[in-house]
Amino acid sequence: TKKEIVEDEFQRRIPIATENTPYNVWATVTGFGRTFETSGSSTILQKAQVKLISGGDCFANGVRIQGSQICGFTPAISTCK
Repeated sequence: TKKEIVEDEFQRRIPIATENTPYNVWATVTGFGRTFETSGSSTILQKAQVKLISGGDCFANGVRIQGSQICGFTPAISTCK
């Protein structure tokens, strides 16, 4: 079911992008994903900096993405764990 977002100091709306995302720029990613291959989800919000790369470069590194997705890569940092 849908719920209205109540904005406060902990959450706010993010506007939908109106331009294509540029490559070769740094981006901040956040989430509650695993911090190790064998661990469960984190209970603490994690944050990392990754460099955005093209879909072709992503594919060359063994990752396939959809046209609506963006790809970021930094050695030893992954948003896919």
